[in-house]
Amino acid sequence: MKANIFIIGFMGTGKTTLGRLLADRTGMKFIDLDSKIEEQTGKKIESIFADEGETWFRMKETEVLSGCITQSNQVFSTGGGIVLNPYNVELMKENGIVIGLKANTDTLWERLKDSTNRPLLNNENPREALQRLYQQRMGLYDDAHISIQVDEYSPAELIQEIIAKISLFNSADLW
Repeated sequence: MKANIFIIGFMGTGKTTLGRLLADRTGMKFIDLDSKIEEQTGKKIESIFADEGETWFRMKETEVLSGCITQSNQVFSTGGGIVLNPYNVELMKENGIVIGLKANTDTLWERLKDSTNRPLLNNENPREALQRLYQQRMGLYDDAHISIQVDEYSPAELIQEIIAKISLFNSADLW
């Protein structure tokens, strides 16, 4: 049985797209953590942020992650803020391989500028909010087993790179 694969990164880096593709390529089960939270709460992420607040959401995120990692052979796409809680990072690292996706702010802005379902960017100046969040979080994504720069690469190219790096990780008996 394979350990889990966790994909972390800032919003807009392609965690869900690449997670689905990676699960398809490896025959592993795909889990979108935000979708699991929505399923368990019966609310969209934006509504959770509006009604319960970010602190409550982060506690729920940890609870759902803890419940899902009891099984293996899964590819997880996580929310961009999962790394804000060091406990989540440790849980992921202890239960699989963590892949950090990185992109520059121009790439992220191009991908996110028309998005209406990003509660942390839902304000008068979303580009400024993106910059601020990016500065606060970028170093947190470095705590991954494997880092992948996603700018200017297609999902197919990125999946090839991820699989190659996981193979190297496996051949070194690190996973």
